[in-house]
Amino acid sequence: LKQLKVFFKHKIEEILEHQRGGSGGMSETAAAQLFEEDWVQYDKSFKVRLGKTQKDARQIAEEVNLVFNHGIRSRRTTRHFQVLEQVNAAKLLATASDVRLSQLPIDRLASEYLSAREASLSRSMVEAAAAEIKELVTVVMSRWRDIVSASGMQFISQQDAVDIMMEMNLTLEECEEVLKERGIAFSSSPVPFLNAAHLELRWIAFDHFVNREQRRVQDQLASLHKFKSSMRDEFMSILQRQKGDVDRASIVGGRYEESIEEWLDNLLVGFAADVRGQVLKDMPDASSAAERAYQHAFVERQWLEVLEYCYDVNAYVRKIFHNLFSQRKATVVREKKPKLVEQVAGIFDALLNMALQWGRQAAKSPQRQIRVSHLQQFVAREAAQKVAEVEAAKIQASHNPRRREPGEESPVEKAEAMALCFRVVSDRFPITADFIVDDAAKFAEAFTRRVASIRSERSVEERVGAMVERAMMDQEAEVWNLIKGCQSSCPCCGSKCDVLGDHSTHSCTHHLFPAFNGWRNAQTKEATLDACKSKQNRSAAKRSDCGRKLYRNLDDYLIAEHPDWLPFPLEDMELVADSILKAAWVNCRVPLLKRYKMVDSTPRQWVQAYQEPNRALDEASLKVVEERLAPFREKKTRDNPVIR
Repeated sequence: LKQLKVFFKHKIEEILEHQRGGSGGMSETAAAQLFEEDWVQYDKSFKVRLGKTQKDARQIAEEVNLVFNHGIRSRRTTRHFQVLEQVNAAKLLATASDVRLSQLPIDRLASEYLSAREASLSRSMVEAAAAEIKELVTVVMSRWRDIVSASGMQFISQQDAVDIMMEMNLTLEECEEVLKERGIAFSSSPVPFLNAAHLELRWIAFDHFVNREQRRVQDQLASLHKFKSSMRDEFMSILQRQKGDVDRASIVGGRYEESIEEWLDNLLVGFAADVRGQVLKDMPDASSAAERAYQHAFVERQWLEVLEYCYDVNAYVRKIFHNLFSQRKATVVREKKPKLVEQVAGIFDALLNMALQWGRQAAKSPQRQIRVSHLQQFVAREAAQKVAEVEAAKIQASHNPRRREPGEESPVEKAEAMALCFRVVSDRFPITADFIVDDAAKFAEAFTRRVASIRSERSVEERVGAMVERAMMDQEAEVWNLIKGCQSSCPCCGSKCDVLGDHSTHSCTHHLFPAFNGWRNAQTKEATLDACKSKQNRSAAKRSDCGRKLYRNLDDYLIAEHPDWLPFPLEDMELVADSILKAAWVNCRVPLLKRYKMVDSTPRQWVQAYQEPNRALDEASLKVVEERLAPFREKKTRDNPVIR
């Protein structure tokens, strides 16, 4: 926007100079034609600059492949990853228009990838199986689209890519089980089907980021063209013969409003940084955020909070952070907003007073030509005068000190506040062409009417409040990205990974009972109440995430489905932690048993020791928790629990 204003400022001044002093003006048609010619020139140069920043399809393909290929290399020892193809940019681009696996017609999917083990199986039976496995694959693709869409302006992370590849590999196993039950198998091997599925995952990411880059360029162009009308008005009002001081003063007044709001936006960055500093002092990193969440829920025996932690630990940590940020924001806003409102009101008052004063003086000036630059010079002199008055007030205060009443402003503070307002008016003088003012008094009057109307449209307090809220929202999003940390959770108990920085192996400080995350005995469906790190849990059989396969023990399950949680700790639970989790389970078990379809296996002595009849949760608590966490859940989060 600044480049646009400077460009047209110079263009207008060139035309005014060509008109020998700026008198006379031109017709509306001529001015409009000239503006369009200049706009085309600027628009063309802007597109050239924008094109230099735009990523082409090959660059995006290379970035997508880099994330996926690196993920494959990091999991080479994991089942199915050994057979995955590391695709290059050329192949991704060459196949971008091919029909996706999840979009293949059923008959083509059946003929290309499936075959009947027995001759008695009809083609329709094979196609029915193809429809079922297509649905399984489509679910994964839909989730991946949600994850990619939720990435915002960030690129997909390697962890997200690895997670979705793991999910697709598990889905392949589920597909094999479905086919096996129907006497059908993959034609030669499942490898071509699996690689086709993984190629579609890359296509989804590629398509999204190509479209996002195109939207970014379109948004930049739309942002430029949004100012075309206002720039045309300014151009026409200064150069057109029929336009006079009133129209031009209104344009300059509007530009002044934009310039002061830019100053306020910059000021609010520091304003919001105070909140940022206070929040980071209490919650400096992802590890402390996870610890705070555990302490707040489990240690403080807040049973509804415990249920939130178990329902979606990342959303719960996000809620804890939001509440902390909101508390610190309220304190800072309550302390600083009134002074800021007063300051902004003082800036507009200073602007109005200086404009009227200049108009009166300029009207009496012997100068033949009064230009808008004379107003700028006048404002600068007045600001300098106010700064000098501050120094004089300091000298006066040092010679004649006096006792102040509590809350009373000193003469020095009053002078400094006034000087700041004048200095802002001077520093934020808008970028505009230096045109001739025919009647300074008339110009000043029209200018002040425009500025006064801006103030009356929305009160200063309302204007500042809206801008403060916008700045705080931006700051909250930035701080959350700093401290949200790893989004993985223990596949056994569901507790949040609290490892800092980039890492390939997850771990967490506070493991829970597996039952908090829906684990139950494979035969009896009883809730698993062994400690997550105990020998009993380590040796117990584990059902796969897709629910169709049973592993001998925890190690086999982790090796096959969650290798990034290895090595897994093995140790007995501390006495204090044991009592904390028992109390939490006893009072939160009813909604958890319902959510995960578990059979209650809670020992009677636990209930006797820890049950709180008046505070224990009922099944209705699930709905409450769902509503409380809804604003903080990410799109990629599963809505349905995994039933094991």
